[in-house]
Amino acid sequence: ELVSKYVESRFDIQQAVQNLSSAELGLKTTQHSALAPTLNLNENFKSGGQIKDGAPDPSIKGSFSASISIPISSWIPNSNANLNIKSAKDSIKQAQIALEYARKSAKQDINNKVAEMKRIYESLEVIKLNSQIATRAYNLAKDSYAAGLVSQTELESQRQNRVSAQQSLMQGEINYITSLHALANALNISYESLIVQYGVKK
Repeated sequence: ELVSKYVESRFDIQQAVQNLSSAELGLKTTQHSALAPTLNLNENFKSGGQIKDGAPDPSIKGSFSASISIPISSWIPNSNANLNIKSAKDSIKQAQIALEYARKSAKQDINNKVAEMKRIYESLEVIKLNSQIATRAYNLAKDSYAAGLVSQTELESQRQNRVSAQQSLMQGEINYITSLHALANALNISYESLIVQYGVKK
């Protein structure tokens, strides 16, 4: 669901799509320049005689011509126009390949980020359980020490275990939040949107 919904909105995909559009526009421009016929208009007018007071209007003679030039060089192999069109078509093919590769890479990136987030979340649940167990063990050790049942060394050992478990839990929570930010970035949405839309636990 995440891949199909967000892959096209990623910046790398948008850039690849833009590159393809530019290549297609480049081909149209090149083809128009090389293949479009040219309309040539020519006019020539001149007046006869001199203008004098009371003289009749001078005669006006002229000509008008129109011609159409149809380029043929673009159909000649290895001509500049022909090579320009081939180059423009090659640019489109390259842009298409780049877009396909970008989409494939983007989908893989999103899937990897989702898998990493799930892995960290599952390990975090285990870390939380270990922290709870370490805390209960320390509390029992305190009661037992107060009753004279365990030594101060054993109590200190249980305290160190609790501190270590709490530090692991803190690091696990940091790793989980980091993985959520990485996933949001891969989807090109905000961290807050990811939490709200998909109910991801913080």
